[in-house]
Amino acid sequence: MFSVRGIIPRTVTVLSLTGLGLIGLAGPASAHTGTFTRDCNSVTIHLTAFTQSPADDPNVVEVFRNDTKIDTITFTTSSTTKSYPQVGTGAVTFEAKWDHTGADNHSGDVRTTLAAPNGCTPPPPPCQEKGTFTYTFDGPAGTATVTLSGEAPLCAPVTVLLASYHTQGATLATSGHHTVADQVSQVISKPGSYPLKVTVPDCFAQVDLYVTARKAVEFDSPNNPLGDFLASTVWPGAGPLSMFNGGTACVSPTPSHTTVAPTSTTQAAPVVAAAPGSNLPETGASPLPKIGIALLLLTAGTGLVLLGRRRRTTH
Repeated sequence: MFSVRGIIPRTVTVLSLTGLGLIGLAGPASAHTGTFTRDCNSVTIHLTAFTQSPADDPNVVEVFRNDTKIDTITFTTSSTTKSYPQVGTGAVTFEAKWDHTGADNHSGDVRTTLAAPNGCTPPPPPCQEKGTFTYTFDGPAGTATVTLSGEAPLCAPVTVLLASYHTQGATLATSGHHTVADQVSQVISKPGSYPLKVTVPDCFAQVDLYVTARKAVEFDSPNNPLGDFLASTVWPGAGPLSMFNGGTACVSPTPSHTTVAPTSTTQAAPVVAAAPGSNLPETGASPLPKIGIALLLLTAGTGLVLLGRRRRTTH
């Protein structure tokens, strides 16, 4: 006779054993974890407690910074770490996601907002290694303008030189010996436009724009070795040919003619100087007769005085 009482205990026993078997097959739950740490220069992700997986079914984790994907990490081991450059003073949010990944087909997510650490020295501002230069050049006027584009300063300053020379001809082939007429240098370290101007000789002349810290006076020779430093050579396509030859030969000034008034052929009579102590007028006639008369009168007078004394003595 069929008995329900006999079936129920057996059914419960079978189900219980089946349940235990299912629990045994499921095994313990996975403990995949992801954490982030930050220092003054970077953020590091630490992935741990993943299942060791084969190369054809690795663990795959996507990394996001401020909701923008920046990396995909693929690994077969149970743990891994990776760092990402992160400087500045503001907070930043990092997130790691994995979806049905690895041998255990696990999914998970971790999201963390990291404040900037204290006591960090701000990094130096970025700089340009070479920079983007353009220039203008007007040789006859002796002017040029050099422009550095961008916002960041140069990592190493650049010096430009504008120079003018006296030459011996109006072309490069006939320029001959160079003698410096004028020069001006400009050190460029940050973006902007830098005008330069030199005096150009009135005669045969040469004007050059160079990229060099040297002085033009070092190169006043027939063979100008600064050719390799011309701006048009150093920065091809940044401007026109940065060399000018021209001018004309110097013209010597014509001496002016001075009109001299004709001189008279009549010569003036020489002036005879009066004898020292003489008060006689200069009439041109000889004074000797008058002197003789004066001496004669003086002698006669003296004789009369002596004669008068003698008569008094006699009486």
